Amino acid sequence: MEKFKDERGEVKLITLITIILVITLILFAYVAYNFFQKKETKGLNSNNPINLKNTNIETINLNSYLGEWYESEQHFSDTNPNNLSVKEINNNQIIFDLYITRTANFDDVSVSINNNKGTFEAITENGPSADGNTSKITGNIELENNTIKLTIDKSNVLYLNSNSEYVFKYKVTKELGKTFSDEQVKNSLADYLELKAHANCDALLEKLTEKRVLNYNSSNNKMQNDGTVVTSIKFSDYKKAMLNYVSESEFEKNWTTKQYFSESSNGYLTKAQGGGGLRVYTIKNISKVNATNYTAKATSVVEDNEYLEENDLSFVIASYNGKCVIDSLEEKTEQSSNQSEIFSDEQVKKALSDYLELKAHANCDALLEKLTEKRVLNYNSSNNKMQNDGTVVTSIKFSDYKKAMLNYVSESEFEKNWTTKQYFSESSNGYLTKAQGGGGLRVYTIKNISKVNATNYTAKATSVVEDNEYFEENNLTFAIASYNGKCVIDSCNE
Repeated sequence: MEKFKDERGEVKLITLITIILVITLILFAYVAYNFFQKKETKGLNSNNPINLKNTNIETINLNSYLGEWYESEQHFSDTNPNNLSVKEINNNQIIFDLYITRTANFDDVSVSINNNKGTFEAITENGPSADGNTSKITGNIELENNTIKLTIDKSNVLYLNSNSEYVFKYKVTKELGKTFSDEQVKNSLADYLELKAHANCDALLEKLTEKRVLNYNSSNNKMQNDGTVVTSIKFSDYKKAMLNYVSESEFEKNWTTKQYFSESSNGYLTKAQGGGGLRVYTIKNISKVNATNYTAKATSVVEDNEYLEENDLSFVIASYNGKCVIDSLEEKTEQSSNQSEIFSDEQVKKALSDYLELKAHANCDALLEKLTEKRVLNYNSSNNKMQNDGTVVTSIKFSDYKKAMLNYVSESEFEKNWTTKQYFSESSNGYLTKAQGGGGLRVYTIKNISKVNATNYTAKATSVVEDNEYFEENNLTFAIASYNGKCVIDSCNE
């Protein structure tokens, strides 16, 4: 009996030990599970986030990438920072604008992305190429750790090197949700058009000073040997003044190199000299498309000129520092040719006189200088670049040259006699190119004009080449047209 009791006691002891071991193993497994689970969670939420390279982009908050991206946190005080603006993004695609300071900007670059990466090709008209071909870059974009890394593999854009890398770490989100009254929107558009008009006639800095957002005095300017004007104001002060009226992306896109403005090595604003006539805009109406997009109709006229232009505008607003500013603007000008309009004899003579003057200056390779003197173009020969084949690439757009000429000739006359016949053409990136050299300057004197019908005339003139005593008798037949309400030459035979 005693032996039986001892055996039962041993069984109970073994059972108890077994139970304790099982419980211990369960507890150990539970503790181990929680330990490794916390370690994984810590990796996701720590200050050193996990690498997202192999994470599907759907796990990223796509909206967090929308907006303006900069390399430096101090972008606001930087004079002209590199900027990447993400306009649209989804699981498979990203669309962005890229601005590289004092070099070029690339609009609406569309890239297919996979695992946060994509390869792109971008073409620009706002940056001359180094080889005379279309200005183009190719490279890669990568989204990682709330950063956008852009690598440029190949580039033929002047001053934009191949094998260069830009890392955009700091984002600025515009307050697009802020609501503005119709009056505030109209005032913003009016300010923008006023500044645009003054920029065209080389008076933007004076207008900003008049608006008490800048302190500019032209008497402090210093002219360099190459014709560049170095002002006494800092580029950063000019930028700060403009941000009262435009967003950062609009400033970088349209109010720096497009205005022939740049920054000197010591931070001062430099600019080109000269400009066209002052255009005065009148806003007729504004229509709201959505919270930020608008259309508008306006008329405009150049001072001391009798003809009006009809302007169709589409623009986007943003809130910058709490103020309604223009984020982008596109303008379309209605140009109509009205042959039935009646012009006075004086207007017809003036049109012919202007035409003959331009023809004479074209013959001696001084047409662009004459258009600049007439304040309808902003040309500086010191910015020309000579190609190996002798072609001269100017710093003005072909479209600007055409717009200047349409103050004096019809479109058909322009296309017939003022492009290839003047050895002018358009480069692949939109700049005006020309041949070098010309003859002597011929001076015309109109003796009389006879009207044949409503649009056709004959005229007698004399002409002489400067420094030459020999006069020529010139019998002219010409036709006029009305272009934007102004009397212009539609054709002329001599």
